[in-house]
This record gives sequence, structure tokens and C-alpha cells, in this order.
Amino acid sequence: MNFIYGHLLSAAAVAAFFMPGVSLAQPICGDRQFLLQSLANEHKEARVALGLAASGQVVEVLVAPSGSWSIVVSQPNGRACLIGAGQGWQDVSRPDAKRGKAS
Repeated sequence: MNFIYGHLLSAAAVAAFFMPGVSLAQPICGDRQFLLQSLANEHKEARVALGLAASGQVVEVLVAPSGSWSIVVSQPNGRACLIGAGQGWQDVSRPDAKRGKAS
């Protein structure tokens, strides 16, 4: 059963990238390590940012050299959901807190 679920999850994640202009209506959820590994293998995406929400969830942004991106939210129990994906990621400068200028 896990084998079939894993392939369905991978297929759904791949399909999400081929639907331009459409956000994910329903998040794709599963084991965090499996989800991150699938994104790395299928899309060459790697984590570029993360943050901890007050609820204890971890929010991660993954980006590939091609510009594809994904946002994954993980629960403390190891379950994670792909909540957004797209193309054309661009890094922007962060303001320097000491000087108030972009770094």
C-alpha cells in the first residue's frame, strides 16, 4: 500500500508542476523525508529558506536552478504537505537591519 501511495504522491507532485497558473487546490501530504526526496530527485529542488511557525510547523521553500519552486509545511510528527509550487523563482535582497538597506 505504501508503495502505491508513494507513486501516487510522486505523480501528483510532478503533475502540479505542469499546470501553469493553477495553484494547488488540495495540498499533497505524506512523509516529510519522502516528499523532500521526491522534489530533489524529480525537480532538483533544494531548500533555500525555512522558518518556524508559532504552531510548531516548519515552513520550507525549495528551489531548483531552473527556477521551479515548492513550499512545504511540516508537522512535528513528520507529516508534510506540499502547499504551493510554481516556476520563475527569483531571489531578492533582504534589508540589512542595521542600515535599513538592501544587502
